[in-house]
Amino acid sequence: MTEPKTTVDSRLSDQIGDIYEFGWDAEFQEVLVTGYEGVAVLTAAGEVVCTRPLPSDVRKIDQQHTPQGWRVLVRENSALSILSIPPDGSPDVLLNDSVPEPHTACWSPCGTLVAVGSVGTDLSVWDTNTGLLHWKRSIVWDVDEFLTPPKLSIKGWTPDGKRILATAEYLAARALHVWDADSGEVLAFVD
Repeated sequence: MTEPKTTVDSRLSDQIGDIYEFGWDAEFQEVLVTGYEGVAVLTAAGEVVCTRPLPSDVRKIDQQHTPQGWRVLVRENSALSILSIPPDGSPDVLLNDSVPEPHTACWSPCGTLVAVGSVGTDLSVWDTNTGLLHWKRSIVWDVDEFLTPPKLSIKGWTPDGKRILATAEYLAARALHVWDADSGEVLAFVD
């Protein structure tokens, strides 16, 4: 972890690799910068708060800011983990089940659950503190074989955390699913 600086004496990309994504948290006035070799947290003034290297085969899926710092959902091979940035914040959490190709994720409003949509037809919900799978469900498509796999994208949670909205896309077909966050039951389907 690096200490905050008033000026950046080297290019940030020299520390975390080529930058491919920025995440802004207005409440905490911080920016999470993701590079191919690591992540960095910057203040709104551009000062580096901390950096954390990432292995080259790790792919970031989503992030959330908490009072303890940033939490980043990453995929390494077929395993999903929640990394803490800075690393002295909350402990890292390994999610206890694999997802073949996670596509998108979204944290519940209270931050205790994360929903993950896959390239394929699975929606999984995990406890972010223990790493235990809360539930996993698959959607059903009226297609015998896929030329290209469908994508299940998590769009968000309702403010009360009781429902998860996800879109399913296959070629030109689009559908919206509303899931019960506790049971995993599909409450509504729009196509």
